[in-house]
Amino acid sequence: SMCDSSVGACVRRLLSEGACAPWKGSSTMLIGCIPAHAAYFSIYESFKARFNAALGRGAGSHHPAATSAAVVIATVAHDSIMTPMDVMKQRLQLGQHHNLFSCARHIARHEGVRAFYMSFGTTLVMNVPYAAVMGAS
Repeated sequence: SMCDSSVGACVRRLLSEGACAPWKGSSTMLIGCIPAHAAYFSIYESFKARFNAALGRGAGSHHPAATSAAVVIATVAHDSIMTPMDVMKQRLQLGQHHNLFSCARHIARHEGVRAFYMSFGTTLVMNVPYAAVMGAS
């Protein structure tokens, strides 16, 4: 029956919440991705060049340790921008707020700025090792 399937659950949600329901909160990702990626790539290139210079190599060369360290630093910067955006995206998807700005204001006033970063440690534990390995390869 339609009540017992994943498809049925999706159909019920679309009927009750509308066709845009799956996209709630996606604006936060769009708004966050631009500065996060700008920070990531500029920090990565800057630190890669610095680390390569410290190792006596050219800026465009690939040294696994230098590249890995640069990628890790860039990942931390990227995630420091995206983590608060992800928190707001989740709150918007749960229907707790109507727009990004009311969500941000509510979290800051009632839970404090730290609430935006509650998952930052977990995010780094997931992303930093992956980034380090990918950077070294």
